[in-house]
Amino acid sequence: MLNKRRVIAIGDSDLSATSMAIFGNPTEVVVTDIDKRLTDILYEANIEYDLPVRFVYHDMRLKIIEILKKQYSLVITEPPRSRAGIEIFLSRAISCLQEGTEDALFVTIPSKGEIQQFFFEYLRSNKIEIFKEYKEIIEYDDIEDNANFYQLKVHPNFSPSYEDHWIRAFYQREEAQSKKIYRCICKKLISVGKDEKYERLKDLQKFGCDCGHKKVFVFNTDVPFQ
Repeated sequence: MLNKRRVIAIGDSDLSATSMAIFGNPTEVVVTDIDKRLTDILYEANIEYDLPVRFVYHDMRLKIIEILKKQYSLVITEPPRSRAGIEIFLSRAISCLQEGTEDALFVTIPSKGEIQQFFFEYLRSNKIEIFKEYKEIIEYDDIEDNANFYQLKVHPNFSPSYEDHWIRAFYQREEAQSKKIYRCICKKLISVGKDEKYERLKDLQKFGCDCGHKKVFVFNTDVPFQ
C-alpha cells in the first residue's frame, strides 16, 4: 500500500514513518511533529539509507498549515492520549488526505479505557468507518496499555470537525485538572472549576471577565505554543 504514495505522519515519536520509507517504496514521506529532536534523527536516517523523508515542524494545536492540506495519499497518526488529542489529530489528518484516498487514514489508539471509548464515539458522530482493525499489536515500555491500529474510511465529502487553533486544555493531564486556568485578553488569569466563580468554561464565556471581555479565553498551558 506504500508503493508510490505520498505519506505524512502526524506525530512520529516511534519513527514509524522512517520505517515505512526504509521498507516500503513511497514517493515521499513527510513527518510533522513538535519534537525538534526528530530533525537530526531523520537527517541521519536520510543519509544512511538514502530516504525521501523530510521534517515539517508544526504544533498541531495550531491549525494545519496550507502546504499540508489535501496533499497526501496515505496519512498515519498517533494522537496524544486525550479527548482533545483525538479530535485535533484526526481533524488535522483528514485535512491532509487527497481526494480519492479517503480509506488511507491510519491511527494508533489505546487498546482499552476512556480514550478508546471517546475514539469510537468520535467516529460514530462524524460518520467515519473502521475499515480494518489490528488489536494490541503495539506495545510500550512506559505505558501499561497496549495499542490498537486502525485503518479508517472517511466520507468523501467529510470536513474536519475542528479546523481552527485549539486554545483549550489539550494534553491528558490538562484535561484531568479539576481546576483549569484561562487567560483573558487583558492578561488576567481566571480559575474555572468547582468552588470557583465560574464552574464551567461556558459560564466564563457567557458572563466574561471583569474587564468586560467575553467568549474567547485561552487555556493557560505550561506547554508553550510553538
